[in-house]
Amino acid sequence: MDTSTTPQGFEDLVGDRQVFFQEYFNRKPLLRRGALDGRARDLVSVRQLDDIVAMETVSPAYLRIAKDGRGVPGKAYTRTVSDRGAGLAEAVVAEQVYELFRSGGTVTWNALNHFLPAARHLADLFADTFAAPSEVVAFLTPAGRDGYAPHHDPVDVYVLQIEGTKDWRIWEPPAGRRADKASHRPEDLGPPAIETTLRAGDVLYLPYGTPHAAAAKDQVSLHLSVTVEPRRWRDLLADTVQHLLTDPAFDAFPHLADPAEPAAPDTAATLGALAARLAGLLAGVDTGAETDRLRE
Repeated sequence: MDTSTTPQGFEDLVGDRQVFFQEYFNRKPLLRRGALDGRARDLVSVRQLDDIVAMETVSPAYLRIAKDGRGVPGKAYTRTVSDRGAGLAEAVVAEQVYELFRSGGTVTWNALNHFLPAARHLADLFADTFAAPSEVVAFLTPAGRDGYAPHHDPVDVYVLQIEGTKDWRIWEPPAGRRADKASHRPEDLGPPAIETTLRAGDVLYLPYGTPHAAAAKDQVSLHLSVTVEPRRWRDLLADTVQHLLTDPAFDAFPHLADPAEPAAPDTAATLGALAARLAGLLAGVDTGAETDRLRE
């Protein structure tokens, strides 16, 4: 696989690494004009996306379509097929996808890294940088059409504009960002904090929970979104605790009996003792070694 023309380092996309993590990461959007420096089309092409759609047994899990800001039901572009004697499955129908695109639908390819080496390279680059799951998603929007309605995502998003242009509206993240996906009404969001047009080669970073909306204007727009699933402190601490709970002291199966039951075990006392043991294990964690384990 030749990835010599694809981004080789995280800095190729966000610029100075120290500046990014000190000023932008998990704080505010970053826009870098021309970051891909003529290499955008080396990452993915419309022809490659068309080849995926044309496969006869592509699962609808890999493809979504939105029209007029709303998702199109999968039954509008799928059919039931026989999977080489293994049973029946739903598959994407290429002609129905093309028709929906021609009538103004935005087509989204999920997990493009499952299909294309360059996308897989991108996903691996981000997964290594953040020690977190990463996925590459492609969005193809017809000229003069909106993509999805204003929404926020539960993941950090790095937008790489590949072809055409796309107008973006970006709002300030609400206080207490939510790690879920949700749509918004523009009137509830107020004026956008940022309004900008992305052109081929531009890169835009959006921290998770940032409301945004995008629309293609004069040309068909193709962009990639590289997503990174945040591993928040609660996730890391839960991982640490789960690792400590492999101690054999926590293996017993307690009987949560009614305290009034004759000969009922003193479950509360045992719980207290085990909680104290867990607290002791937490207090004794080698944080340096544990950080290394969490990065793996």
